[in-house]
Amino acid sequence: MTNPKDVIGAKKSPLHLLPGTVKVAVSYALGTGAAKYGRYNWRTQKIQSSMYEAAIERHLELYKDGEDLDPETGCHHLAHLIAGASILLDAQITGGMIDDRWKTGLVALMMKDKDND
Repeated sequence: MTNPKDVIGAKKSPLHLLPGTVKVAVSYALGTGAAKYGRYNWRTQKIQSSMYEAAIERHLELYKDGEDLDPETGCHHLAHLIAGASILLDAQITGGMIDDRWKTGLVALMMKDKDND
């Protein structure tokens, strides 16, 4: 027999699946941003998606180039990338994002066509 609490609990968001190491690393990256720009600054003023996309790309390229830690903050580049993506997603969900993305849809189409070759 299954405990009724288990049935209800299984339907909840599985927040425990995000590794604690990632939570800690990203919280440090978010903390450096909070110190520099203010806590939850993206919730007090709308943000342009392109600004966060550019920052995410910079951190990804530096990581791909072999640099793990951001020299300014000491935080891992991937933590900054996840923090930026988290802010961007939060802003989109809460209506605080200025959506200045390209809207062609060609990338998805090209990837789909290439994947089907």
